[in-house]
Amino acid sequence: MIFYVLTVGGVFRLRFKRPEAPRPYRTLGYPFVPAFYILAASVILVVLFVHRPSTTWPGLLIVFLGIPIYLLIRGAGRTRSLQAHSPQTPKVESKRIEPTLEDFEG
Repeated sequence: MIFYVLTVGGVFRLRFKRPEAPRPYRTLGYPFVPAFYILAASVILVVLFVHRPSTTWPGLLIVFLGIPIYLLIRGAGRTRSLQAHSPQTPKVESKRIEPTLEDFEG
């Protein structure tokens, strides 16, 4: 239920952040229907947390335990991405040129 609310909330955020983005699917009754859905689903969530805490709180705990794992994976991906896009200095082999007797004859 939480993720349904977050998904519908993402519609509002996307329309605010990227108003020029193409919309292959139009949301019926926007903004009233999605806003009503968020309100109704949030009320149901509160009721579940109050009246069924033995089943809802463990689920919420599992979701929260996933946040550090997500951050670790995201951080590792970002590090790899930075390494892939960082400018690297080309390796240049230097050869030592030994002077010969001909260099000193003039």
